[in-house]
Amino acid sequence: MITVNGFDKVTGEFINEFRVNETMEETQSRRDNAKHRKSSDQTNVFMSEKFGNFCFMFSKLDSVTSVDKPTIIRFLYLCSFMDFEQKLCLGNQKTDAKYMTFEEIPGVLRLTKKIGERTRDALIENGLISIDEEDHIIVNKEYCLKGRIAAKLKDAIKTRLFDNSFKDLYEKSKANEHKKLYMLVKLLPFVNFYHNEICGNADVKFKRQIIPMNLKQIAEVLDYSPEHVSRLKKDLLSLKVNGEYVVAITETGKSQKVTINPRVYYRGTGMENLEPLYHIFSVDNL
Repeated sequence: MITVNGFDKVTGEFINEFRVNETMEETQSRRDNAKHRKSSDQTNVFMSEKFGNFCFMFSKLDSVTSVDKPTIIRFLYLCSFMDFEQKLCLGNQKTDAKYMTFEEIPGVLRLTKKIGERTRDALIENGLISIDEEDHIIVNKEYCLKGRIAAKLKDAIKTRLFDNSFKDLYEKSKANEHKKLYMLVKLLPFVNFYHNEICGNADVKFKRQIIPMNLKQIAEVLDYSPEHVSRLKKDLLSLKVNGEYVVAITETGKSQKVTINPRVYYRGTGMENLEPLYHIFSVDNL
């Protein structure tokens, strides 16, 4: 029998109850869970302060082949206006928010009326957005979600997509460049959960275990021809958000490692991995 009363020296958790017949394994599991919750809470505070609000983007988006790549990016831009009821809003959600109307979508997307209406209609026809009985525009939570994740979606491949960063990316891109931003959707299943590196084993925890994908392998995923790897490199390095580069490419001899800026999206929960990533991209040598 193990009796616990007072502060847990490992987690700082105050315990004032008896643990009857608790095994050593159960004690360690409880401590590990407490440490994980503490790390997760710290990460959420850090992301809120540094990156702002986010929604969850699901890799299922890449399976929507009935609409083109620019339309998917325009859908994600609309998602950056989403509230916690999946409704699209304009203005500051805390002070002067108003619901976005069906007619306003082309203007919000910064497209010509013709292309904007075609995009809007495609999103509705393919179930990415819908209109409810009160004429609110609702985002399909199977593709993008703000708030608590339902149990059935817990194991889905997803990442946090930060609203302000994606808005900055989109608004500084020309309409004919939206297709290029789709790389961020296509690469999601290959982004390491802990270190944001593009690799062949996205779920491994330790950096030494990561099998990085080089530019030639990434080109295959992104449907670039082998002859256009240099163009892929240029396209990746051209992406910037709030003055920071979206992609870092590290080259040593023949090896290459590609890392995504967590300011755009981040899958993990631990500060021990997020903070070093944040500082890599915030360095300015100019």
